[in-house]
Amino acid sequence: MRHSRSFAAAAVLGTTILGSTLLGGAPALGLTNPTSRAGGVVNVFAESNGSKPGRVVLTGAIGDSGSTLNVNAKGKADSKGTYIKLTLKQGTVEANLSVLYKLVDSASPTFSAATCSVYFAATSPVPLVVGTGAYHGVTGSVTLTFTVAAVLPRYASGKNKGQCDVSANPTGEQVLVTGSGTIAFS
Repeated sequence: MRHSRSFAAAAVLGTTILGSTLLGGAPALGLTNPTSRAGGVVNVFAESNGSKPGRVVLTGAIGDSGSTLNVNAKGKADSKGTYIKLTLKQGTVEANLSVLYKLVDSASPTFSAATCSVYFAATSPVPLVVGTGAYHGVTGSVTLTFTVAAVLPRYASGKNKGQCDVSANPTGEQVLVTGSGTIAFS
């Protein structure tokens, strides 16, 4: 089975580190919305469904939420870009996913012919390259794990009837990106 970033990525990641909202403080829990730029450990949680945008949530040193978009090195939207732009409520953060994507592209999937399901994951440090708004001057990196799970269709007729169609688009897929790392602000 051939897997590609388009099958998995746009996730992060462009979800694709890589849609909707990141969570900030919760006054009902007695927390305040932090405005300090002290840095520290940040946790990343993102999801994607194929090439459609997904949601991302950051906790810890950054408490925010938003959407992801694959971009090129110049920050321009690019579905095949190896960078990810997180558009958060208080600013943006861009990260270089090129090493992670190479690992995803070469990952060895676990495939079940009995259920036509596949799973694979890759983990790599991802450097933060630029921030805007409240995240202007952000530096550091996060170690992200990019996980893909998918179910493939079966041939409905012909000599391969009932077998998994590994060349077809998945009938269901989930791409999750999670990780953490230490950041600072210059």
